[in-house]
Formats: sequence, C-alpha cells, structure tokens
Amino acid sequence: MRIDAPLQVGPTGLATITGRELINETNVTSAVAEVDVVLGGNFPWYEIYLDGVIPATDASALVIRFSENGGATFFSGAADYQHANIRMDSQSGFTDELNLSNSFIALTAVTGGHGVESGTEDGGIWGRILLANANTAGVWTRLASTCYYINALGNSRIESINCSGSVTANGTGGDPVDAIRFLFDTGNIVEGNFRVYGVLL
Repeated sequence: MRIDAPLQVGPTGLATITGRELINETNVTSAVAEVDVVLGGNFPWYEIYLDGVIPATDASALVIRFSENGGATFFSGAADYQHANIRMDSQSGFTDELNLSNSFIALTAVTGGHGVESGTEDGGIWGRILLANANTAGVWTRLASTCYYINALGNSRIESINCSGSVTANGTGGDPVDAIRFLFDTGNIVEGNFRVYGVLL
C-alpha cells in the first residue's frame, strides 16, 4: 500500500512527491523471541510504528539490532551500537541513559524498574521510530524514536522515552542496513503490531 501526498514545490523550485509506502506489517498474537523485518526498496528514510508491544517479563527493555545481509545475521557485539535516551517518569521526572558501547539500541528504559510492564491491561508500548541512512553505504545508520508505556514500578506510572542511536564503526561492514530485529532484553514478545513504511522525500 502506498500513501502519497500532493505534488509539492521545494525551495529550489523543483517539484517533489512525498509520501509513504507500507513495506511490512507484523502482528504478534503469541509469544516470539524476536520480530525480524527486511527493509524493502531504496528509501532515504524508514518510519516504524509500534502498537501494543508487550513483553513476557516485567521491566524488560525493547531493543533493536541491524543487519547488512538481509537478516541472515544481526550485529550483536558488545560495542556495535551507541544510544542516548532521555526518559520521563510521570512521578519522578527526567533522567538520561547514555550508552556508547552496547550490543543493541535500547528503545525503552533499561534500569531501575523503568522498563515495560508486562500486563496486557497496561497496553504495552506504542511509539514511532525514524531510521536514516539505511541505504547509504559507508554512512552509519541512525535512528530517532519516541516510545510511551506503563513502567514496572507500580501505580500506573507512565514512561516516555526519546532515543537517538546509531550503529558504530565496530558494528558495520560499511554496507547498507537491509534488515532490523526487535526483541526484549529479557524474555519474549507476547503481543504487538509492527508497521514499517518507506518514506519518500
């Protein structure tokens, strides 16, 4: 499915077409260890929506990994990624989480019970991820995301996470990223919807 906006004229006076094309939709209804998505097309950006993604284990963190060989293997070395998160707990305020050397990019909090509550009544994670430079060889693939969920500290505490992250020189062979993997750092994914769009600029 392709969603196109009207023809637009940019600052150079050249006409451009913007819009999105649905590449993949995965709906998890029973427990799986991970969700893998092959990125189709030669898009400058990819946009990913999460809806009701629920872990099997309380206080788990949703993480992402990249592949350069169509998902045959994913970078998972201890220094393959870096990320910086700013999280807001509805009761305790703002905190930052910085990791310059990790085996994944954490899309939600990884410390102190601020991970995702596992109860289905809490609704899981919903959020939006932007992926840039995936199709540019020799340039680190970057992402920016915002996720919302109830954390595992009780009293229905809402957690908001803004994440920026990238693959590192250690975690890339210099080829385009052509697949991504979602998983929790502990336990399975028991439920949730993942929609991936290619973005036309």
